Amino acid sequence: AAVFIVSLFLMDYRTVWLSRYDQEKVRLWMIVTTIMVCQIYWVLNFLPNTAAVKALLLVFAYYLFTSLGRAHLDGNLNNIIFRRYIYLSIIVLSSVLLTSTWLI
Repeated sequence: AAVFIVSLFLMDYRTVWLSRYDQEKVRLWMIVTTIMVCQIYWVLNFLPNTAAVKALLLVFAYYLFTSLGRAHLDGNLNNIIFRRYIYLSIIVLSSVLLTSTWLI
């Protein structure tokens, strides 16, 4: 789990470094994103699904939090963009969870 946390934090740091955002402004965003995705990783371990389904959900959660954070840092996060990501997440989550094979 520690390797996952460090690698996730480094991916967030790379995103911030490539986009040239202010380091002080995004420090809290990086920590919150890392903690939230790690909590989703922990919760997904309790689902009786295959590893591929859990990986897809985890990657989507990382994409969702990173995209919303970058939109906020760019200053163009509004209700339309937020609703777009919410609708996309509902569609992806429902389609993945309804079509995946549940292990018993």
